[in-house]
Amino acid sequence: MQRIYIVLAFVILILSILVYVSKKLPDYSVNVEMIEIYSEKYNQKLYIKKKTWGLTGDRLVIVISSSSDKNFIPIPDKEYIYESSSPFYYSFQNDTLNVYVSKESKVPSDFKTNIYIKQVITGTLILRELSKNYKEKGLETFSDD
Repeated sequence: MQRIYIVLAFVILILSILVYVSKKLPDYSVNVEMIEIYSEKYNQKLYIKKKTWGLTGDRLVIVISSSSDKNFIPIPDKEYIYESSSPFYYSFQNDTLNVYVSKESKVPSDFKTNIYIKQVITGTLILRELSKNYKEKGLETFSDD
């Protein structure tokens, strides 16, 4: 009988340790944020989507798309794709989406919209400076994690 209690205590101890460790580990799941851009003039929507994943959440891709699907795999012919970990800032004025990035995306051949997308390529120092005052410049970005 004493042996059963020892085995039962051991099993409970192991299960408790597993629960504790699983609660302390970071969430390795995919995280997606999406911003909707709407043009009244053209009655069209675009979506800026940011997907992060990986062991430390350091893998990321940002796409500009006409699809609102949050479960996405970037499609080079249909979406602007930015895979840099550099900051991403944008503004939307006069039916033009201005994106401020360190590396230009290839213009997708099958991207259908009347909204003009202007890629403003900026250096690391400018992007670092924008991180301090992007709101004063009328720019927006994704929420801080």
